[in-house]
Amino acid sequence: MKSSAKEQSLFRSVTISFLLGMTIASFSCSAQTTAERPVVSWKVDPAGPGQTLLLFGDGFKDVQVRAVRLPDGQVSVPGPAPVSIPASAEALQVLQADDQCLKVEVPKTWRPGAYAIRLESPAGVGAPIVVNRPQAWWLMGDQGAAATTGAEVRVFGKNFKIDEERAAWGKVVLRDAKGTFHTLKSSGLNPYALTVRIPATTALGQAAIICA
Repeated sequence: MKSSAKEQSLFRSVTISFLLGMTIASFSCSAQTTAERPVVSWKVDPAGPGQTLLLFGDGFKDVQVRAVRLPDGQVSVPGPAPVSIPASAEALQVLQADDQCLKVEVPKTWRPGAYAIRLESPAGVGAPIVVNRPQAWWLMGDQGAAATTGAEVRVFGKNFKIDEERAAWGKVVLRDAKGTFHTLKSSGLNPYALTVRIPATTALGQAAIICA
Protein backbone atom coordinates (compact mmCIF):
# COMPACT_ATOMS: atom_id res chain seq x y z
CA MET A 1 0.00 0.00 0.00
CA LYS A 2 1.35 3.43 -0.96
CA SER A 3 2.17 5.65 2.05
CA SER A 4 0.51 9.03 2.30
CA ALA A 5 2.52 12.26 2.43
CA LYS A 6 1.43 12.64 6.06
CA GLU A 7 2.91 9.26 6.94
CA GLN A 8 6.14 10.01 5.11
CA SER A 9 6.69 13.20 7.15
CA LEU A 10 6.85 11.34 10.46
CA PHE A 11 10.56 11.85 11.17
CA ARG A 12 11.64 14.90 9.18
CA SER A 13 11.93 17.06 12.29
CA VAL A 14 14.18 14.54 14.04
CA THR A 15 16.91 14.89 11.44
CA ILE A 16 16.59 18.68 11.54
CA SER A 17 16.90 18.64 15.33
CA PHE A 18 20.09 16.54 15.23
CA LEU A 19 21.71 18.83 12.64
CA LEU A 20 20.67 21.96 14.55
CA GLY A 21 22.26 20.67 17.75
CA MET A 22 25.52 19.89 15.95
CA THR A 23 25.57 23.31 14.29
CA ILE A 24 25.16 25.11 17.62
CA ALA A 25 27.96 23.08 19.22
CA SER A 26 30.27 23.76 16.28
CA PHE A 27 29.58 27.51 16.43
CA SER A 28 30.28 27.74 20.14
CA CYS A 29 33.63 25.99 19.64
CA SER A 30 34.84 28.39 16.95
CA ALA A 31 33.57 31.42 18.86
CA GLN A 32 35.66 30.61 21.96
CA THR A 33 39.04 32.36 21.68
CA THR A 34 40.00 33.32 25.21
CA ALA A 35 38.77 32.28 28.63
CA GLU A 36 38.90 33.77 32.08
CA ARG A 37 37.95 30.37 33.42
CA PRO A 38 38.32 26.84 31.98
CA VAL A 39 36.06 26.24 28.98
CA VAL A 40 35.75 22.85 27.27
CA SER A 41 34.83 23.13 23.60
CA TRP A 42 35.48 19.53 22.53
CA LYS A 43 35.86 16.14 24.22
CA VAL A 44 37.02 12.79 22.88
CA ASP A 45 34.80 10.09 24.33
CA PRO A 46 33.91 7.39 25.22
CA ALA A 47 36.47 6.92 27.95
CA GLY A 48 36.14 4.13 30.48
CA PRO A 49 37.85 3.11 33.73
CA GLY A 50 41.64 3.34 33.46
CA GLN A 51 41.44 5.10 30.08
CA THR A 52 42.55 8.57 29.05
CA LEU A 53 40.00 11.32 28.47
CA LEU A 54 41.14 14.04 26.08
CA LEU A 55 39.66 17.55 26.40
CA PHE A 56 40.17 20.63 24.21
CA GLY A 57 39.28 24.22 25.01
CA ASP A 58 40.90 27.17 26.73
CA GLY A 59 42.01 28.30 30.17
CA PHE A 60 43.51 24.92 31.18
CA LYS A 61 46.61 26.38 32.83
CA ASP A 62 47.05 25.11 36.42
CA VAL A 63 43.72 23.31 36.18
CA GLN A 64 42.34 20.71 38.58
CA VAL A 65 39.73 18.22 37.40
CA ARG A 66 36.95 16.86 39.61
CA ALA A 67 34.40 14.31 38.48
CA VAL A 68 31.61 11.96 39.55
CA ARG A 69 29.91 9.01 37.90
CA LEU A 70 26.29 9.85 37.17
CA PRO A 71 23.63 7.37 38.31
CA ASP A 72 21.92 5.33 35.64
CA GLY A 73 18.48 6.83 35.01
CA GLN A 74 15.48 6.80 32.76
CA VAL A 75 15.33 8.45 29.36
CA SER A 76 14.36 12.12 29.69
CA VAL A 77 13.19 14.85 27.34
CA PRO A 78 16.09 16.44 25.38
CA GLY A 79 17.47 19.69 26.70
CA PRO A 80 19.81 21.01 29.37
CA ALA A 81 19.73 18.90 32.50
CA PRO A 82 21.11 20.08 35.83
CA VAL A 83 24.36 18.35 36.77
CA SER A 84 25.58 18.56 40.33
CA ILE A 85 29.23 17.95 41.18
CA PRO A 86 29.91 18.23 44.92
CA ALA A 87 33.01 19.98 46.23
CA SER A 88 34.11 16.61 47.63
CA ALA A 89 34.09 14.99 44.16
CA GLU A 90 37.13 12.89 43.33
CA ALA A 91 40.08 14.70 41.76
CA LEU A 92 41.21 13.02 38.55
CA GLN A 93 44.86 12.55 37.69
CA VAL A 94 46.04 15.04 35.08
CA LEU A 95 48.42 13.20 32.74
CA GLN A 96 49.29 16.11 30.48
CA ALA A 97 48.12 19.69 30.13
CA ASP A 98 48.71 22.95 28.32
CA ASP A 99 46.42 25.97 28.04
CA GLN A 100 44.21 24.39 25.37
CA CYS A 101 44.57 20.62 25.71
CA LEU A 102 44.13 18.33 28.68
CA LYS A 103 44.60 14.61 29.26
CA VAL A 104 43.12 13.03 32.40
CA GLU A 105 42.74 9.44 33.54
CA VAL A 106 39.37 7.96 34.47
CA PRO A 107 39.81 6.12 37.81
CA LYS A 108 40.30 2.38 37.37
CA THR A 109 37.88 1.70 40.22
CA TRP A 110 34.92 3.42 38.54
CA ARG A 111 32.18 1.56 36.70
CA PRO A 112 31.57 2.36 33.03
CA GLY A 113 28.86 4.96 32.49
CA ALA A 114 28.34 8.70 32.08
CA TYR A 115 30.65 10.98 34.04
CA ALA A 116 30.16 14.64 35.03
CA ILE A 117 33.38 16.65 35.02
CA ARG A 118 34.27 20.10 36.30
CA LEU A 119 37.50 22.01 35.67
CA GLU A 120 38.83 24.37 38.34
CA SER A 121 41.67 26.86 38.03
CA PRO A 122 42.89 30.00 39.81
CA ALA A 123 40.95 32.00 37.19
CA GLY A 124 37.62 30.37 38.02
CA VAL A 125 35.47 27.25 37.81
CA GLY A 126 34.25 25.92 34.48
CA ALA A 127 30.73 24.73 33.69
CA PRO A 128 30.20 20.99 34.22
CA ILE A 129 30.38 18.75 31.15
CA VAL A 130 29.15 15.18 30.71
CA VAL A 131 31.15 12.53 28.86
CA ASN A 132 29.98 9.17 27.52
CA ARG A 133 26.44 10.49 27.04
CA PRO A 134 24.61 8.90 24.08
CA GLN A 135 24.48 11.18 21.04
CA ALA A 136 22.19 10.61 18.04
CA TRP A 137 23.45 12.22 14.83
CA TRP A 138 21.19 10.97 12.06
CA LEU A 139 18.71 8.23 11.24
CA MET A 140 17.35 6.21 8.34
CA GLY A 141 13.75 5.00 8.07
CA ASP A 142 11.87 3.17 5.35
CA GLN A 143 11.26 6.57 3.69
CA GLY A 144 14.81 7.87 4.13
CA ALA A 145 14.63 10.72 6.64
CA ALA A 146 11.05 9.68 7.43
CA ALA A 147 9.37 6.47 8.55
CA THR A 148 5.93 4.90 8.51
CA THR A 149 4.27 3.24 11.50
CA GLY A 150 5.41 -0.36 11.95
CA ALA A 151 8.68 0.26 10.10
CA GLU A 152 12.20 -0.08 11.44
CA VAL A 153 14.40 2.98 11.95
CA ARG A 154 18.18 2.81 12.19
CA VAL A 155 19.71 5.50 14.43
CA PHE A 156 23.39 6.41 14.11
CA GLY A 157 25.59 8.29 16.58
CA LYS A 158 27.92 7.28 19.40
CA ASN A 159 27.99 6.04 22.98
CA PHE A 160 24.89 3.87 22.57
CA LYS A 161 26.82 1.02 24.20
CA ILE A 162 30.12 1.26 26.05
CA ASP A 163 30.55 -2.04 27.88
CA GLU A 164 29.05 -5.52 27.74
CA GLU A 165 27.89 -5.70 31.36
CA ARG A 166 25.65 -2.66 31.72
CA ALA A 167 22.03 -3.48 30.87
CA ALA A 168 20.95 0.18 30.73
CA TRP A 169 22.47 0.91 27.33
CA GLY A 170 20.12 1.26 24.39
CA LYS A 171 17.13 2.86 26.13
CA VAL A 172 14.98 4.63 23.56
CA VAL A 173 11.67 6.49 23.70
CA LEU A 174 9.68 8.18 20.95
CA ARG A 175 7.67 11.37 21.42
CA ASP A 176 5.04 11.56 18.71
CA ALA A 177 3.17 14.52 17.21
CA LYS A 178 0.57 14.44 19.97
CA GLY A 179 3.20 14.51 22.72
CA THR A 180 2.68 10.85 23.65
CA PHE A 181 5.78 8.94 24.74
CA HIS A 182 6.38 5.39 23.50
CA THR A 183 9.08 3.16 25.00
CA LEU A 184 10.91 1.40 22.17
CA LYS A 185 12.90 -1.82 22.24
CA SER A 186 16.27 -1.50 20.55
CA SER A 187 17.99 -4.23 18.57
CA GLY A 188 21.25 -4.48 16.66
CA LEU A 189 22.81 -2.40 19.41
CA ASN A 190 26.47 -1.41 19.14
CA PRO A 191 28.43 1.70 20.20
CA TYR A 192 27.50 3.60 17.04
CA ALA A 193 24.05 2.41 15.95
CA LEU A 194 20.79 0.85 17.05
CA THR A 195 17.52 -0.19 15.44
CA VAL A 196 13.97 0.46 16.71
CA ARG A 197 10.52 -0.24 15.31
CA ILE A 198 7.89 2.50 15.19
CA PRO A 199 4.74 1.42 17.11
CA ALA A 200 1.51 1.15 15.15
CA THR A 201 -0.12 3.48 17.69
CA THR A 202 2.27 6.36 16.92
CA ALA A 203 0.49 9.56 15.90
CA LEU A 204 1.39 10.65 12.37
CA GLY A 205 3.39 13.84 11.95
CA GLN A 206 6.68 15.13 13.32
CA ALA A 207 8.25 13.05 16.08
CA ALA A 208 11.44 12.81 18.11
CA ILE A 209 13.54 9.80 19.08
CA ILE A 210 15.35 10.13 22.43
CA CYS A 211 18.26 7.81 23.30
CA ALA A 212 19.94 7.11 26.64
